[in-house]
Amino acid sequence: MFTVKTDPAESVSETRVAPAWQRLVPVVLPAGIVLVLGFLGLGKVELWRDELATWSAASRSIGQLAAMAPNIDAFYFPYYLFMHFWTAVFGDSAVAMRVPSVLAAAAAAAAVVGLVAGRLFGRFAGLCAGTLFALIPMVTRMAQEARPYAFVVLFAALSTWLLLRAVDEPRWGRWTLYGLGMTLLGASQLSALALVAGHLVVVLVHGRRNFWRFAVAFAVAMLPLVPLAVLSLSEPEMVVHMLPAPDLLALFGVSHPFPPGSAVWPQMFRSTAAAWIIVPLALLAVVTGRRNRRDAWLAVGMFAAPIVAVWLVSQGPISVYWARYLLFVLPSLAVAAGLRLAALRWPVVSVAALLAFAAVTIPDQAAVRSPDAHDAAFYPYTMFSERPGQYASYERLAGVISAGYRPGDAIVYSNRQGIWFADTGIDYYLRGDRPRDVLLDRSAVQADNLWAVEHTDYATRLAGVRRVWVVGVGERRDPLAGSPLLFVQPAAPAEAAALRSGFTVSTVTTVPGFTVALMTAR
Repeated sequence: MFTVKTDPAESVSETRVAPAWQRLVPVVLPAGIVLVLGFLGLGKVELWRDELATWSAASRSIGQLAAMAPNIDAFYFPYYLFMHFWTAVFGDSAVAMRVPSVLAAAAAAAAVVGLVAGRLFGRFAGLCAGTLFALIPMVTRMAQEARPYAFVVLFAALSTWLLLRAVDEPRWGRWTLYGLGMTLLGASQLSALALVAGHLVVVLVHGRRNFWRFAVAFAVAMLPLVPLAVLSLSEPEMVVHMLPAPDLLALFGVSHPFPPGSAVWPQMFRSTAAAWIIVPLALLAVVTGRRNRRDAWLAVGMFAAPIVAVWLVSQGPISVYWARYLLFVLPSLAVAAGLRLAALRWPVVSVAALLAFAAVTIPDQAAVRSPDAHDAAFYPYTMFSERPGQYASYERLAGVISAGYRPGDAIVYSNRQGIWFADTGIDYYLRGDRPRDVLLDRSAVQADNLWAVEHTDYATRLAGVRRVWVVGVGERRDPLAGSPLLFVQPAAPAEAAALRSGFTVSTVTTVPGFTVALMTAR
């Protein structure tokens, strides 16, 4: 059997059927913590640009989604398809779009960290690992975000649990379920399939007799993902084309390809404190392990091997070495760290350590549910800002326009093609009467993309307009100006000339992350 207990006494006790409450606590408690933390302040955090992309995609028809896939976000197509049906039933409010992630994160805590750790090391180790996982600030961030990362972690944990069941009792039925789990993992995030490197460690350490069944199950599981992979790697606007190759320090987690001065571990955990507690604990499980050294190496190998695999692949033409793309190893890290806590001589000390961990991560837990938390795409929160605390408030931007709107008004976006999705934010928050998008040629839906296409005959399109709202990214006096800090280009010279020659500025208003000017015809 694969199971190796941390305490011989526990091994004896677990030969009997434990009471139901003893079997359920390691599963229910971590899941309950995630549910509480996930639903706490769920609607307080503003939607950020990636969540607006989710809304834009999910609000399309299935045919429109399929048409968009060859151009952008093909690797998110299964998630967008799921959200298409979810929002059709439950609506597209911020809370409604985030609920699936809360449920997925809670399921990850229960099904993975609790069950996998319990299967390897015993129920108390499962409880420690599950609780550590639930208290990681990034888990709350994933749970409160309308993006697929919570599902990635869930399917990583689920497929690992299914693998352990298959190597314990290698029937083809169990290997088929494992393959299904890997298909779901790849459908949620293709790069997360690097987890197979860790699974290979499990299979080889347990015994080579299972290798061929494992290989067949994995190969069959990949077949449905081939079209998704081909589309993802060939699309012209693939995000990972912009990611730099990681250096050797990044492999060890002490640096990150971007932004400068950041590190992999703090970004992955969304907390410096959590990172430098859990990672050393995970490594300590190997250094100090005795009877369970073999399984400790398994736990560490299941996060180390995938990270090495992603790092090696990212030395090629396409890099996927990005903290958000490595979240699928969080369950394995929590398992290894939980093992170390569970191995302490007195359980009360382990419980005290968990309480201390919860205490030191409170500031980061508060930070991930602040109104501007999601717009802070990186940790620490210093990227994409012209001043401390700056973020992009689409809701407040829409409020300014709505308050001053008059029938016949037009709107112009000076930085439409950037990463900020100002037009998508306006579309989301202003569903009724709103200014006419006077420069619009093809909407994002018509362009089979996440970005709309503009006319370039600016003067002609602005002819006859009496009032125009000009929206720019960043908090400046001139909404037509660019901002290197925000990766925003200035408005096209012809666009700026048409506006300045035909209109005068009536008011300029700044909201977090945006400048909006109301201009009237001369």
